[in-house]
Amino acid sequence: MSAVDTDLGRYRLDRALGSGGMAIVYLAHDRELDRVVAVKRLADNLSHDRSFRDRFLREAQLAAPLSHPNVVRVYDFGHDGDGRPFIVMEYVEGGSLAEALARDGALSPARVVAVARDCCAGLACAHAAGLVHRDLKPQNLLLDLDGRVKIADFGIARTLDDGTSLTLTGSVLGTAGYLAPEQAGGAQVTAAADIYGLGVTLHQLATGTMPGPDASQPLPDPLRGAVAGCLDPDPARRPSAEALAAMLDEPATLVAPQAATAATLVAPPRVSPRHLTPARGVRNGRLAAVLLAVLIVAVTVILAATSGGPASPTPAARHHHARQRAVAAIPHGATPAAQARLLARWLRQHAG
Repeated sequence: MSAVDTDLGRYRLDRALGSGGMAIVYLAHDRELDRVVAVKRLADNLSHDRSFRDRFLREAQLAAPLSHPNVVRVYDFGHDGDGRPFIVMEYVEGGSLAEALARDGALSPARVVAVARDCCAGLACAHAAGLVHRDLKPQNLLLDLDGRVKIADFGIARTLDDGTSLTLTGSVLGTAGYLAPEQAGGAQVTAAADIYGLGVTLHQLATGTMPGPDASQPLPDPLRGAVAGCLDPDPARRPSAEALAAMLDEPATLVAPQAATAATLVAPPRVSPRHLTPARGVRNGRLAAVLLAVLIVAVTVILAATSGGPASPTPAARHHHARQRAVAAIPHGATPAAQARLLARWLRQHAG
């Protein structure tokens, strides 16, 4: 790290957060707005090249209008006393996904899907503005304290990874595993190159390894199909950021099988013809019970009619009533239907 002034007028540099082939990033304080920011300064080996200094600031000017929750904001840019350009950016406190991967290992599939959705949202915003990142990798995906992903360095790598920068910075060589085939071959780079880098990144986050024959484990759905689409050798066949997000939101997601299982558990069974017989038997039994109730009411009426009389019956009348009670015993059947048949027969015998 070069010895540079820590006072940039409005911005006071506190300490270095990291460095690479292209730039050094410092934790800094914005005196005017009294807030913590990150300041990126062009690396020593590029700081004396006028063309790189101009490109550094020009690309920062292009990235500055981007305003999206999943993109690191560019607040300001300028030159220090030595003419070295710097860019003032949003400070993201949670570190990078590269650090999380090194510390905790592979992420859960559900977490990788959440990362993918955040990246798709940020990329869609940048691509709509005509910006291509060209260096998408875990080191450039920062996490805020809520776990939301923010894409860093938009537009800066765009002009620093062309044919000249391969020899001057080594940055593209250092991240060759994330380069799309057309990018590595020197062809025209489009937004599809960012989708390829995202596919490599998602595979690495989910398995801890880069895609290829040495991959440690297969990807679960829906990551398998999404990553395969991202890594298509033909850039024209790769999904856009919006299409990729839609793939991750399709019904065949990580939670869809569980939902389908729950639906199966509560679904009514298919009815076959043989299942109708018990139901018919139940209906017949209910009908017999109703008939039995009607017959009992009829018996009650008959008994009341035959046993009625004066308040003080004569001995002959009492003898007749006793005889009626003796013959009024109602037979019992084993089932409601049998009971109804026996009761109907009893009525025919004793109703006269």
